[in-house]
Amino acid sequence: MPGAGVSPGGCSLVARRVRREYSPTRMMLIHHLTAARVKALAKKGKAGGVPLLELPSFTRQQLGLHGLSITTDVLKGQSREQLAALRDRADKAGCACLLLVEQDPQPFGDDADEVGFAAIERSQRIIDAASLLGCNAAALPVAAGTSEMSVDLT
Repeated sequence: MPGAGVSPGGCSLVARRVRREYSPTRMMLIHHLTAARVKALAKKGKAGGVPLLELPSFTRQQLGLHGLSITTDVLKGQSREQLAALRDRADKAGCACLLLVEQDPQPFGDDADEVGFAAIERSQRIIDAASLLGCNAAALPVAAGTSEMSVDLT
């Protein structure tokens, strides 16, 4: 006969409660959609596609997710007003823009000054866009050269 607090299967009642209350389906997590893999959804004119401004409400209502990670290539050609409109739509949908991701490595420590300065300018534009979108983070990969000076600068 099992002891007190132990189920007939040999598992303690506490362990069963922990598994029930903290199961992966019940954990409070922020789920988000990475727009990099669903570019087709964000492009207008494609069959079954979702316009960029509709992506937050689609993500929240159809997928049940609460946030977006957006890649810079999805935002190509968008104005500051369009980015602000995307942020407003995301806020209203309860699906915030969490992260703006640059996919191309930026050569901050390149031996050529103009290349390094261009990388700095690009990173500033990305950070400005992330701020307009209400993102709490921006991700920028860094391209490091092999020269000693390049390594020191990165």
